[in-house]
Amino acid sequence: MPPKMSSYGKNKKRTSPTPHTKKLLYRYRQDEDYYFFFLLLILAVVYFVFSLIFPHA
Repeated sequence: MPPKMSSYGKNKKRTSPTPHTKKLLYRYRQDEDYYFFFLLLILAVVYFVFSLIFPHA
């Protein structure tokens, strides 16, 4: 994965993300394991609801 901060000064005018989006991206980069855990939790909830709807499966 190439570092994105090296070419940050070059295309700063073109992209110019809002501080809120930059903060969200930074938080996502920080909490990648938490995001993975959140995906696993959603999968478990979907599986539970599916087993409730189809109990014979």
